[in-house]
Amino acid sequence: MQALMMRLALVCAAITIGVAAHAAGDNKALRKTLMAKYNAFTAAFQAKDIDKVSAMMTDDYTATQGAQTFTRDQIVTDFKGRMAASSNVKWPRTIKSLTVAGNNAIVVVDGHFTGTMTDPKNTKHDFEFTATSKDTWTKTPQGWKMRSSVVKNAVMKMDGKPFNGH
Repeated sequence: MQALMMRLALVCAAITIGVAAHAAGDNKALRKTLMAKYNAFTAAFQAKDIDKVSAMMTDDYTATQGAQTFTRDQIVTDFKGRMAASSNVKWPRTIKSLTVAGNNAIVVVDGHFTGTMTDPKNTKHDFEFTATSKDTWTKTPQGWKMRSSVVKNAVMKMDGKPFNGH
């Protein structure tokens, strides 16, 4: 459970992306497009639709926090379990910056994921994850997809107490 919670936290940070940036030079049309993607991701997570969530990531997607890096397949497998065990999910986000470089969009995002998680013993826990991440979106023939996420800082809580995933 603890390892899965750590992965969930990492992915939450990775996906804790919204588009309300105020940075000079932001591409407003792209911000609007990505906002729709993030809203769709949250809705898919709440609906427990792993296919929609995984379709928003490139095949070579990675999520990194500290020395740990997870592949898309690892994240998708973990998300299946986390979606099944979660309820009452809320996920407000704020983009701090958006930079376009060719077919890539670099997004720095503050996010706050909250929800109820059920552990393997069927005990419910309040879960909270607040993080800043740097995410790279790539324009593909299928539209913008997330290629990577790097968590810059994060605070995770379980039942209101600091929690490190272990």
